[in-house]
Amino acid sequence: MEYINTLPDRDTPLIFGLNNNADLTYRLKESAEMIAILIDTMPKESSGSGGKSREEEVKDKLTNELIKGLPSDFVEMDVEDRLKTLKGPKGLPDVGKNIPLNVFLFQEIQRLQRVLDIVRTTMNDMVLAIDGSISMTPELVDCINAISDFRVPKKW
Repeated sequence: MEYINTLPDRDTPLIFGLNNNADLTYRLKESAEMIAILIDTMPKESSGSGGKSREEEVKDKLTNELIKGLPSDFVEMDVEDRLKTLKGPKGLPDVGKNIPLNVFLFQEIQRLQRVLDIVRTTMNDMVLAIDGSISMTPELVDCINAISDFRVPKKW
């Protein structure tokens, strides 16, 4: 019994041939899952919101704050025109898309534009679904629940 009491409460990842960061990653993931479960099991209906339903609150938040806060779309032709004038590091005479960093910048702008399109479409669909203009899909219900719980929807 004395020897058993000297053993640590939890084994280190080194015993299993893993890095110490494996334990940190596991603990962070475990904590995030526990918080998500707590949020999911919280009561969703509240009477202190001035008589508005959760959906109406989400719709107000979307129309008054979130949709207006999204940046405008990038115009690809404007981006390409600006990239043509960008110079590279000192000593390189090339400009525009001949420079790898400018190509990378252009690709990241394209990716950001795709994300903005998805977010904007989902937000508009949530508003339309709450209004009853389009059918409420399970994916939209999940997004509305996530916005209501101050979380990022999984689709984003």
